[in-house]
Amino acid sequence: MDEGPAAVAARLVENASLNEDQKRPVALIARAMQDEWNNTLPDPLTNKRTLPSTHKVVRLLLVGGGGCGKTRIIQKVLTVLFRAFYKNVVKVAPSNKAARLI
Repeated sequence: MDEGPAAVAARLVENASLNEDQKRPVALIARAMQDEWNNTLPDPLTNKRTLPSTHKVVRLLLVGGGGCGKTRIIQKVLTVLFRAFYKNVVKVAPSNKAARLI
């Protein structure tokens, strides 16, 4: 993947039609990922870059009322973004309904 996390996140945000409030948590994550990406060298054998999963654990708490777009952000943007750059993605939710949705 030649594009960095910021470019991929921008495309995913556009495709998901997120509003300005919904873009903010994505921007925080994408910026941190992009900073790490900028400091990562390509694998000499494959000439591809991936983000190391040993440096940081990303934890994000999305809160808001019903229908504000939490699931949309998780499903259409963050999960796709994380899977593009990390090997493992684990999602958890505090309730049975939320867990089924994500």
